Parts: sequence; C-alpha cells; structure tokens
Amino acid sequence: MTYKEIVNRIQEVVQDHEILADFGYGALTDIKTVDDDTRVNYPYAFLNPTQSTRTGQAITYRFNLIVMEVVQDDPTQKFNGYLKAQSNCQQYIDDILSRLRFHYTDQVDLTLNVSLTPFKERFQDTVAGMTATLEIVVPERLNECIAPFRTLLHQGKALLGDRNYNVPSGSGDNIIFNPYQIPELPAYYEIEFDVRIRLNYDISSFVTGDKPEITIIQDGDVPRTLAKPEFEMVVGEVQTVTFRAKFELEDIPPDNNRIFFFWGTEGPEPQAVDAIEVLEGNLYIYTA
Repeated sequence: MTYKEIVNRIQEVVQDHEILADFGYGALTDIKTVDDDTRVNYPYAFLNPTQSTRTGQAITYRFNLIVMEVVQDDPTQKFNGYLKAQSNCQQYIDDILSRLRFHYTDQVDLTLNVSLTPFKERFQDTVAGMTATLEIVVPERLNECIAPFRTLLHQGKALLGDRNYNVPSGSGDNIIFNPYQIPELPAYYEIEFDVRIRLNYDISSFVTGDKPEITIIQDGDVPRTLAKPEFEMVVGEVQTVTFRAKFELEDIPPDNNRIFFFWGTEGPEPQAVDAIEVLEGNLYIYTA
C-alpha cells in the first residue's frame, strides 16, 4: 500500500463520517481559516504528516490527526464550551481509529499507542479540539528485483579522428563505434550514445535528406534499420549528437548478428572523405 493510498484512506474515512464536515492535508500552515477568505466547514479534520521510518520489512507512516470545531466565547460558561469541543473531537478521533483498525482487511497495522493532546486556538474563529498521533505500519519488504534500474551490458568508445560520411558496403571508414554482438535470446535493449564532432566542410551534396544522419542497423540476411538520428549541418563548430531509444532485439538467422553505427548511408552513395572529425564519444547498451 502506497503513501498516497494511506492518505486517501484516511480522507475516505473522514468523508464517510456523518458528523465530520471537512478534511485537509499538509503542513500546519495549510490549515484552513476564515482569515484566508476560504470557507471552513466544522467539525474539521486535518492530517499533518510527520517523520516516517523504513526498515527492511516495513514502512511506518506517522501523522498528526487534528480534529477541531468552533466554540463560542461565553464568559458565563468559562471553559465548558471548549472542553465540550475537545471531548467531541476525541470521540471523532476514536471513530476514525476504529474504522481504520477494524473496517479494512488488508495488511495495514494501525498501532493503538496513540497520544492525545487537547488544544484551543483563536483564529478569526475560536476553535478547540484534539490532536492524535497516528502510526500506521505497512508490511513492505525491500525488493531490488522490482526496482526500475537498467543493467549495463556494453560500453564503447567512439573511433576518433577524421571519418568519412557515406561509404560503400563493406568498408569501415565511416564506423562510429565498434559493432555490438547481439545476444541470442530476444529481449528489450536501451541504446544510448553521445558523440562530439566537428564538420570539416559542407557535405550537403552527400546528404539524402534535410540533415546529415547516423545510421544504426542490425545486420543479417535482410539488414534491419533501427534508427537514423540526425545532426546539424554546421561547418567548423563543435556539436554533440545524442541518441537514446529502446528496441527488441534477438540474434536472428544467420546467427552472430551485430549492431552497426556509422555516419551517413551505407551503399553505392558517393562518400565525403574525412568529412567529420570525431572528438569524443561514448556508447552504452542496457537491458531495458
């Protein structure tokens, strides 16, 4: 059970109560008052979170539950007015505790070591009531197996220096990173890289689309194009090309498939020799 679900449950209990008229949550400064030009319905229950703790087996959430109602200042009554309000609010707290403790059947433990503190405060209205310390224990073991972390499978460095843009099939003059061998079984992979480059001259006549691009393919009988991230046609200035995407990959026949990363397009296209200076680059492949 999540923290949000705990708070929502307490709100639900208050809203189902036939006498309690309003609910709030937050810091003490968030308690509604008439001074804020807001409508306050009494009796009013306010849930104030305090320090929670986590062990290897459970989480203990702690709150101050503040329940209040309006009292009329009447000198003839002395303290009887706010004493009655405090007594009423203590009963409302008992109602909430019993509902939380006995109505729900899931594994949430409301400890019944509750401190009760009566109070009287004067805002524009004079209110009195009771504050209860709630402690709710949720069995929740730490479990790394369900944590959303990636596993790094491969890390590579870019091939530095001047590289060609476009290259005839079979040549390696435009390779960005050394190929990665795809594992046999199908799985989801996240491919992420960044490369700092500088264009040595205008390669517009060698570009088939609107911008120069990187080609990422899986080889095989029929090569599979995975992506074609673009970069800027800016000559002489350093730029960083970044890429991140998820793919489902497997070592399809013929076996020993690899992922290739290269500048431009592989095939019979004319090549721009020494068009790109590669300054730095890193490749990361994760299980996703």
